[in-house]
Amino acid sequence: MATNDILNSIPSRMTSGEIVQYIYSQKITGNYINALKNYSHYNDVVLSAWLNLNVKTYRTYKESSSTLNANLQEHVIMLLSLLKHGIDIFGTSEDFYKWLETPNFQFSGKGPFDFLGTINGIKMVDDSLTGIEYGDNS
Repeated sequence: MATNDILNSIPSRMTSGEIVQYIYSQKITGNYINALKNYSHYNDVVLSAWLNLNVKTYRTYKESSSTLNANLQEHVIMLLSLLKHGIDIFGTSEDFYKWLETPNFQFSGKGPFDFLGTINGIKMVDDSLTGIEYGDNS
């Protein structure tokens, strides 16, 4: 699947059930990692850290046509959905990435960026985006 097809198939908001259903209905391969790379402005070092992989393994997965393991599939889908949600809320990728990297009291003085290495961290950042969407100025 090409990057645009992947991005078009992933909603900017997904429930846990929708994520599981998506994973079981699609073949999640290295193309999805490439879509994450192409959609974000982050380099391989940052993205591999988010996915809890060393850089060499991350690059191997990017080139793979094999199905990713279930944990990695979930992480990649959730990151893509989060990035789409953030860009929708902020209007531009530049504004969203600036917010993502800026220390925030809701994140113990760290940037939301620092919490994307875990599923619950992604959920916490996504919940904060929803708050902004509905009037919380964080």
